[in-house]
Amino acid sequence: MKKVILMFLCLTSLFVFAQRNPEKFSPFGHTWKYIGEKGFSTGGYSFQIFYLDLAFSQSGQPYVAFTDWLYSGKASVMKFNGTTWENVGNPGFSMGVAGYVSLAFSPSGQPYLAYMDDGDSSRAKVMRFDGANWLNVGNGSVSEGDAYFLSLGFSLSGEPFLSYADFSNSGKVTVKKFDGNNWVAVGNPGFSAGQAWYTSLAFNPMGEPYVGFTDVYNSEKATVMKYDGTNWVNVGNAGFSERNVWDVKIAFNPSDSILHIAYKDFDGSLLYMSNVEKFTGTDWEFVGEPRFSPGMVYYQSFAISPAGEPYVAFGDDANSGKATVMKFNGTEWQFTGTPGFSAGEELWQVDIAVSPSGIPYIFYKDLESAYGHCILSVLKYDSVFTGIHESIDSLFSLFPNPVYSCVTFDFKDATPKIKCIGIYNVQGIKVLETNTN
Repeated sequence: MKKVILMFLCLTSLFVFAQRNPEKFSPFGHTWKYIGEKGFSTGGYSFQIFYLDLAFSQSGQPYVAFTDWLYSGKASVMKFNGTTWENVGNPGFSMGVAGYVSLAFSPSGQPYLAYMDDGDSSRAKVMRFDGANWLNVGNGSVSEGDAYFLSLGFSLSGEPFLSYADFSNSGKVTVKKFDGNNWVAVGNPGFSAGQAWYTSLAFNPMGEPYVGFTDVYNSEKATVMKYDGTNWVNVGNAGFSERNVWDVKIAFNPSDSILHIAYKDFDGSLLYMSNVEKFTGTDWEFVGEPRFSPGMVYYQSFAISPAGEPYVAFGDDANSGKATVMKFNGTEWQFTGTPGFSAGEELWQVDIAVSPSGIPYIFYKDLESAYGHCILSVLKYDSVFTGIHESIDSLFSLFPNPVYSCVTFDFKDATPKIKCIGIYNVQGIKVLETNTN
């Protein structure tokens, strides 16, 4: 028994599933698919600055924070309730335009948001959501002056910490913590040798704070420092990267507690490429090959899964500036799904996070001509279906694959047990579904 399905599809690979009641099957594993509605928040144009952050609650519920141009660029936070994205408190709750948003959850599960508030002379603010409203943490601002490149985290005891480039101290790094009453400096304020960009805060398993950054004093190379209880000291050499760096992000690998740093580096010809290094205890060494991205990257982000798998996400110049995600498999960096899988014409911002169950998500802004402006979407890389436990090869074969115009399903049983066939494109969008009769 053969059934031929004709499709007028232009140059796209397909993911196919066959269903027989009551179980679901797929030989194609995983794909990137939207969480909720594509473009669940709109507004803003490419020339407007967006800041994005994605984080998970302890129960694995995804939250996003962003500069919301539907509300004059103020801060908004949303969460996915299992069906749709909904606001967490009022949208646009900051005083002014929100920059460098950083979202984190306290050990008790309460969401906190740090941001630079243009409505308060570009000072740093931290707010927490009490279940009904966003409230200031402390009285007034965290910083005395302009604060850039904010990174928020929590100590083991539940104290919120904030790192930032402190322009009341010549743009050097300052880290503060909230002691229950006030924001106080951890060590000396402005402790880096010179101005810093892209500060990133992380805690080791013993609860010691670390901060990584682009070190302008050291030719804009990467530097990581830790607080030893009295002073901030270098982790390895200051300015240890081979080239100058942007988009610095540090994280500890949960599986072995080894400190990692990701960044894109600049080779002097306007070519930024991806790198990840780890600290061996005495020195920094590359994870996999240096400069492993397929070409120039934009807006790189970094995360490590609970199982210890490092991921990077970036706008991929080799794929029209669209989103690409790569994972280190222990030997080499490999693509997670199809490179350049985002739908829009060009990616403008991206953040990656991995859920407690190990599923990578990306939150990104891109430009789609159908909308006429920028849109925000979240995708996850997950099984095409749940409950997959049997190979579909025993039920039918299909050819060719990938398919561009016509696909043939050849059933191996004259009265097939398969009840319907669905076909998805690489973005996880259903393009055809039919009963097999």
